[in-house]
Parts: sequence; structure tokens; C-alpha cells
Amino acid sequence: MIDYVKLRLPLYCLIYLEEKFEFELRVNEKTGEEYDTKTVKWRSLVIRIIARCFIEIRGSLHKHWNGNNYDDFTVSECIETVRKLCLELRVNPKDVQVANLEFGSNIQLPFSPKVILESVLFYKKRLFMSLSKSAKNEIGRSVFLSQMGLKMYDKGAQSNFPEDHPLIRFEVKIMRMQYLTGGGILTLDLLLDQSFYSGLKYRLLKTWNYVDLADDSLLSLLKTEDQKEFIINWYNPRYTAKLLRNDPEVFNIEYKRFRRLVKRYSNEECIKNQMNRLLKEKCEELLNN
Repeated sequence: MIDYVKLRLPLYCLIYLEEKFEFELRVNEKTGEEYDTKTVKWRSLVIRIIARCFIEIRGSLHKHWNGNNYDDFTVSECIETVRKLCLELRVNPKDVQVANLEFGSNIQLPFSPKVILESVLFYKKRLFMSLSKSAKNEIGRSVFLSQMGLKMYDKGAQSNFPEDHPLIRFEVKIMRMQYLTGGGILTLDLLLDQSFYSGLKYRLLKTWNYVDLADDSLLSLLKTEDQKEFIINWYNPRYTAKLLRNDPEVFNIEYKRFRRLVKRYSNEECIKNQMNRLLKEKCEELLNN
């Protein structure tokens, strides 16, 4: 469930880390001057020491566990990974601050991930953006707010899987821990607590609930031509972007209507409900194994 993390270690780890690992110093190629930052790669993680007064670890816990992040990473495996990491680094998890955290699930789909990726519209009225600067290499979509962001992308394409193995990644990135804690800091010992992951499951499903999609199957379920015309307009990003720019008040009124219509007329076969069901099932599987 958890993949990328950025951790800040206490300074009492410094001497042991310098004994355990061979760090590389950054050097200015022109002047030969050594910077006060040194790093070392430890499996999938990078440990960085700055001026011998700041220690940071960043990278994928999932890859640290088994070398890849396209398969399932259960809660029990994540807890074991964190436990072993603390033992190997001789650090108390209560002394390690979690600065960034990404959590989500790899979902096997009954259809191509493009069906979802080409239909996503908004997250809490924010437009989704491309994950890639190049349209040729486009594999996903993202949206970021001040404390968190979310990403969804074709994990199968990223992992060079055949097209008959449709896999999508849906994940939330936390940049400010207040989003999870309500205030204060998050320490690594919480990642050893099974109940913490139940909270992540709740956040993940709640986040998906606020995602809006352009699902053509909904059109046949609507009752009036006015409803269809309205929904078709809202499926057009140019229409909604222009409306938001020129008249935010009308945008908000229409957005509420859009959400009401989608909720009222969607059935179990609509894309959003299918994805919600699969995401919930996968989260339960990761929690219970």
C-alpha cells in the first residue's frame, strides 16, 4: 500500500551510518570544491547527509522489499520492511520523522487503463494534468493541492507488461503530514501499527470518491435531453475551463448539478463504480494479508 517515503533521521544515527556505508561526496567539476552533501544508494533507497547535521532517506519501501513496485505490497510486508529498516539502521522509529508519503494500490482492470485515464476530469473541481511533458510518452494524469496530490497511471505500460495485463496505479501523495495527522508530525512508529493502514484505506477511497469522470455509458441512463446536453457540456474540458475562468459562481452551481446527476443515474457498470469496487477489494486484500 505504501510506496515512496521521505524520512528524516535523528543525528545520533550519523556515526553508525558513516561506518556502515561508503558515501559519495558531491564535487564541483569546474573548481574541484567539495559540497557539504554526501549520498549513498541502499537498495532502492537513497541516504543523504547534509553538513553532518541533517540526515534524509528517500525512495520506495516497496522496491526495498522485493526489487519492484508493480506487484502487491501488503500491509504485513510493509510493517516488516519498516521494522527491518529500523533494526539495520539502529534507529528508534519514534525518532524518525515522515516528511513525504505515497500510498495507493495497483489495480488489475477488466479493460484498458486508457478508459479511465482518458476520461478523468476533476478532483474536487481541480482539472487533472498530464504526468508527462511529452504527449508521446503519456501514461497518466495527476492533480496537486497544497498538502496532497493524487496520481493515476498505466502501471502495466510503465512496467512493459503486455496489453492483456491491464494494470492501473492509483495513489495519493502527502506533502504535508497535517493532512493525515490533523496537526503535528508523523513518526515512523505509526507505520508499524496495523490500524494506521485502515486510515490510509479510508483516505484512498474517499479521494477516489471526489474524482469526476466523463463516462459515456451514463448518457444512456439519463432521462431527458436537457440532462444529456448538460452532461455532454461538462464532459468537455474546454467548456468547464472557460466557465471556471469567466464565471466561477456559475461553475460551482453547475458542478453541484453535475455531481448530483452522476450520483443519481450511475449504475454498477459505470467506470467510477467499477473502479471503486476494485479499489476497495484490493485495499481489503492488502490489509488482510
